Amino acid sequence: AVVSTQSTGKGGKEMNRQTFVMNKSGYSWQYYAPAKLSSPYSPKATLPEALKACAADSKCHGVTYAGKKYHLCKGSAPEPGKDTQAWVKLGSGSSFLAQKVWTQYEDNKLQSYDKTDTKVYTTKTAALTACAKSSTCNGVNKEGTKKFRLMTDKVPVTASGTTVYLKSAVVKPSHDYRYTTTDGYLATDLLDKKAYKDFHSAAKVCSKNPKCMGVTLEKKGVYKLYSGGSCKANTGSVMYNKGSYYKTEHVVSFANAAFKAQSPSSFKGTKLGTAKTIEKAMALCMAKKKAGCNGFSWDGKQFTAYKYTSVVTPTIDSMVWKHYGKAVKSDGYIWAMKEG
Repeated sequence: AVVSTQSTGKGGKEMNRQTFVMNKSGYSWQYYAPAKLSSPYSPKATLPEALKACAADSKCHGVTYAGKKYHLCKGSAPEPGKDTQAWVKLGSGSSFLAQKVWTQYEDNKLQSYDKTDTKVYTTKTAALTACAKSSTCNGVNKEGTKKFRLMTDKVPVTASGTTVYLKSAVVKPSHDYRYTTTDGYLATDLLDKKAYKDFHSAAKVCSKNPKCMGVTLEKKGVYKLYSGGSCKANTGSVMYNKGSYYKTEHVVSFANAAFKAQSPSSFKGTKLGTAKTIEKAMALCMAKKKAGCNGFSWDGKQFTAYKYTSVVTPTIDSMVWKHYGKAVKSDGYIWAMKEG
């Protein structure tokens, strides 16, 4: 007689994943847990340190957390692991435009054209800006010189000579940093137990703390800081992952003088007086011209006129205005005229 039997074995844990840009790495990273990557080397003490090192190393394809260390790894395919986490380096770099993160994949393409916008764009900036505003576009194909098309699918496939710019995350600037948002996840490696009532209050503290990797929303009105990359799926939660500095530059004018603003920055040099408004700060600097005033700063509390010798960057929540030449207004713009 033949006896037929069936058995069911217990499988492994289901892996969860998310995509986000981490500290100044210039890459997007896909998170897996519990998982690990093969061929680990060069362990680091912190995740930001490991991601930065991996981004600069062409043979590194990701980072694995194991044994209380973050290991650079040559492997890129996640494998099941116990008490381990993995971050896989995606594409050939990341960039920011129109408050979105774009992950670049060379020699790849998306396959489905966006039927709501069939225009062939001649510049990358125009195409990415249009895609950022679209609810159906998930990426842009560069199909040749001055030929960019909006696409709806999300998974690049190999295609020689074509480059994909994939819409990866939403950027939320706060206190001189870019924070990329990941809905439906809750960070579990908290920096401390302190809770904040809103995102910007939490980000103000996080931006000034090098150990802080981001802000997580536990529930409505409860925001906390986190220091590690581990997380869990949780409906209604959000992770705001601290990325690179959010640098700004623009020109303002007073009388016939132009000042170029720069942040996040501060001055080193001789202080020549303080003011409560930007208009009074510009007037003060012009009045102190013979004393060598060549700019003014804002430290979050007041403006200070300076004879500055150098610019310190970054200085979070601070901004400087450098005297930049004569101001000329034309066609609705301010032009800073520099003689010689």
